[in-house]
Amino acid sequence: MLVEAYANCMKQSVPRWLSTDNAIIAAYLEYVDKVCPCVLLLHSQGGAFGFKVAEQRPDKIKAIVAVESATAGIVANAAKLKDIPVLMLFGEMSTSIPAGLPSRRSTPSMATRSKQPAARSIGSISQTSASRATAT
Repeated sequence: MLVEAYANCMKQSVPRWLSTDNAIIAAYLEYVDKVCPCVLLLHSQGGAFGFKVAEQRPDKIKAIVAVESATAGIVANAAKLKDIPVLMLFGEMSTSIPAGLPSRRSTPSMATRSKQPAARSIGSISQTSASRATAT
């Protein structure tokens, strides 16, 4: 029974090899063209694909939420994302915070933070856009 459950689980996964990246990007682009405008919800290695897609379809992406993303896209293409709000989240206990982001040691404590003004909102997202958010 355990072997059958594992086999069923594995049927739902998509293997990733270096030779499949272009096919993955093409599939995401096709999906974005079909369902967006939308908010992209990216996680880990999916961040690399999501940012590449956003760089190619910036007019269709309303915002990007990247949770512990492996990358934030290609630096040379950053100007393509200038009008897209991006929220990048990393685990507070992470010991490998990317360069330039505040580490746990350099951020104020929760008590100090609660006395500071709230962070600026990226604006409201319509229910339609939010329900179309794509996860990778």
